[in-house]
Amino acid sequence: MMGSEVRLWPELQPVGRRGPFLRPSTTTPGVYGLDLTSGCGIGCTYCYIRALSRYPGEARLPFDPYTTEALGAALDELGDAVRTIVLSPSSDPLPPYRPVRFEAVRVAQRILESGRELVLMTRGRLPRRLVSLLAEHAARTRVAMGMMSLNKAIVRTLEPRSASPRGRLRDLERLSQAGVAIEVRLEPLVPGVTDTRDNLAPLFHALGRAGVSRVVAHYLFMHPAIWPSFAESLQPLGIVDEVRAAFEGGPQLTVGSVGTVRNVSREARREGLARIMAWGAEFGLAVSTGAAQNPDLPRIEPTERPPLSTRPARPQNPPPLRVVV
Repeated sequence: MMGSEVRLWPELQPVGRRGPFLRPSTTTPGVYGLDLTSGCGIGCTYCYIRALSRYPGEARLPFDPYTTEALGAALDELGDAVRTIVLSPSSDPLPPYRPVRFEAVRVAQRILESGRELVLMTRGRLPRRLVSLLAEHAARTRVAMGMMSLNKAIVRTLEPRSASPRGRLRDLERLSQAGVAIEVRLEPLVPGVTDTRDNLAPLFHALGRAGVSRVVAHYLFMHPAIWPSFAESLQPLGIVDEVRAAFEGGPQLTVGSVGTVRNVSREARREGLARIMAWGAEFGLAVSTGAAQNPDLPRIEPTERPPLSTRPARPQNPPPLRVVV
């Protein structure tokens, strides 16, 4: 029996919100984050929120059902200081809980009608009403969809309450056709599991068909608070020892509010990301990575790609890469 099948769903607990309502970005002025829940209803076993001091545990999911009303007051107070709102940086706004999903649509509508930009980050399904709303304000919206595989065993084991990969692909296609800016967050890349060509080629092919052109890829990092649940979820796949070995001797780096984490070795990440960028280019995808997750790496970028109409679908030799220091 897979670990995801025996995990209990957290109980949704209505609460009054405490502390800062909108959290400002530490790197980009004008960008604020808004989480609908404390903790996350998707339940990804690798998620960094398990390492945060405000993580409520797996048994409960605190949720403020009056977030929209509080958001209006916060926007009035902050005024023009708020340019963009990210929904949600430390949770998922579209978990399989109807009250949270309903509130996510209300919040998105309040943000967009205020004239501000909205970035929606999710691994869940988008309600049709939300897709229509984003399409209506397409010039000020972007959706970042998290995906790691089309393999049901991997997905259901590591992110048990996420939307199905095929469901997420359908949402990406609908958003693309509606003119909404989309990108896929290819994360986490688990060494030897989700960073292989066997795993990524089918996914990249499906993403290209869905209208995706931009992918942001990050390797998994490990924190002591994350490893127990993650190792437990890997048991059905029989790869605990292999994944643990990938982190042995890897550098310790600081990642945002998570603090000090253990990473896959610098060289393994660099070589893995370079391969993935080349594979992505074969399917018309521009794959990049972030400096925040890889402060010890030079910036790796794919070379410019030819137009889709002239680029072969599966070239025999992947395009060269250039490393920008």
